[in-house]
Amino acid sequence: MAGMRFCIRDILWLMVAVALAVSWHIDNSRIETTVKALEREIEKLADDRRLMQAEFDDKLTVVDQLQRQARDKLWGRPTGRVASRPSSEKP
Repeated sequence: MAGMRFCIRDILWLMVAVALAVSWHIDNSRIETTVKALEREIEKLADDRRLMQAEFDDKLTVVDQLQRQARDKLWGRPTGRVASRPSSEKP
């Protein structure tokens, strides 16, 4: 078997194949890094949303209590007690 001979065309094709493989690897690494960063951002935003929802629920509870107290004062009911609705009479 004679020695292997490469012409310039073969070397150029090899360079194209290596360049494609390297560029694919670089692009894939960049995409993985971006995905991981976005997943961290999603987790951070979800944590922030949970905190904000808890704060909102606390404030809503305070507002409900204040409304109930104001309603009780306005209607002459003692504060701290929830007014019950009269039950409907059965025929």
